[in-house]
Amino acid sequence: DFHIPSLVNEIGSNSFKECKPFKNLLIPTSVRIIGKSAFAYCEQLKNVSFENITNSSLKALSDFAFYNCPIERIEVPINGNDHTFNDTTEVKIVTNNS
Repeated sequence: DFHIPSLVNEIGSNSFKECKPFKNLLIPTSVRIIGKSAFAYCEQLKNVSFENITNSSLKALSDFAFYNCPIERIEVPINGNDHTFNDTTEVKIVTNNS
């Protein structure tokens, strides 16, 4: 499991691109932006969740943020665009409006 520290408010472009050691990712409520290709090609990333999803600060999910990740389930507080989850498999998007 990998937990982004709660002091982080932006996950920059390519920050964890091709990072292989984690399968589960927890993103804190403090994160406002997830940059382009931030987690692209994380070949073992299966589960992504946002801490306290209804109070999330997330405002932007950039292009290809989770490109080519074998995500089994993802819960996001906002919808991304057509390319945010491009080539991912079995993605379930659950927003706080659902």
